Amino acid sequence: MNYEFMKRINDHRIQKEIDARIAQDALREKARQEKQDKHDAAILITAFVVCTFVIGLLGG
Repeated sequence: MNYEFMKRINDHRIQKEIDARIAQDALREKARQEKQDKHDAAILITAFVVCTFVIGLLGG
């Protein structure tokens, strides 16, 4: 096998590894974002409930 052929095979392996890492990072980021979204939603719901309760106390 000549040098150019081996270099292409090596470059292909490196590119596959890079692609796999990018995909793994994307999945990790998606999971992190979903967790953050759930956290934000919980805060908004809690704030809404507390505000509704306070308004009820003040108005009633």
